[in-house]
Amino acid sequence: MKTSFKSATLFAGVLFGLASCTEYDMVDNVVRVGQMAPTVYWELPSNSVAAGEDVEFKAQYYTNEEGVVADHLEVWYLINNNVNTSVSCPLVSSTLAFTMATNVTNVTRDNEKVATYLHNPNSWDNTKRAYQLDTTFSTSKTLAAISWATPETWDQEKFDTYFPATLPQTFKDSLYKKCNYAEFRSILIKLNLMTPERFEGIKDSVKNPNTGGFDYFIKTDSMPIVKGMYDNTKFSDLILDPSSGTYNIEYSKIYTLTATLKAIDSKGIAGITDKKEIELR
Repeated sequence: MKTSFKSATLFAGVLFGLASCTEYDMVDNVVRVGQMAPTVYWELPSNSVAAGEDVEFKAQYYTNEEGVVADHLEVWYLINNNVNTSVSCPLVSSTLAFTMATNVTNVTRDNEKVATYLHNPNSWDNTKRAYQLDTTFSTSKTLAAISWATPETWDQEKFDTYFPATLPQTFKDSLYKKCNYAEFRSILIKLNLMTPERFEGIKDSVKNPNTGGFDYFIKTDSMPIVKGMYDNTKFSDLILDPSSGTYNIEYSKIYTLTATLKAIDSKGIAGITDKKEIELR
């Protein structure tokens, strides 16, 4: 759905300014019983824009009470950010898929007024029986999406910026608890910490009466050796995929605006549109 609209400012005195935004007051502009709010509708040609670019929109509005005229319109929006992270170990055997992931959404900034447009009586459209507004509102470059995914080179500075300092040890501890004979064998051999022949010397087995085969495990007196090798392995080495040469780590942060348009009449009563979700790239 990519309809193209030509942006043209129909109102004099358009005021933009993220730096001088007004915080939302739940008491102001409330429609009380007996009051008739303006009717307002808007549409956006796209729900995704690059951070720092203007958001285009078209609106129609009119008042519903005799003797009351439109005064101005306002765009308000709150800002959410969604952070996705994923870290996995590609060294384990095919029977274990070990991944630690998060998906968190937070409010970056509460609902605030970001633009004001003065009413233009000359914008009346007899066919649509409404005043017309075809214009834009601004966004901030600081809200550009962030992505760091499967890098070929380890960047400790980015890791420290995007992930908690406790993650490496938490990841290693959690993975260690999931490992059995096959996992330790796969990890240590792929890291060249043990040869297949040496690993054969530290394994033992017991007959499984249910399957008729053997269950393998690491000898008790050899576990300190295995644990020592594992503990000394760097976190970054545990997530390096030897087949692709990339690290199995991902971080993304995407900002979303939840915007509304208000049409405010000469009595200070506001009609409010539906909410529009706008993703910033």
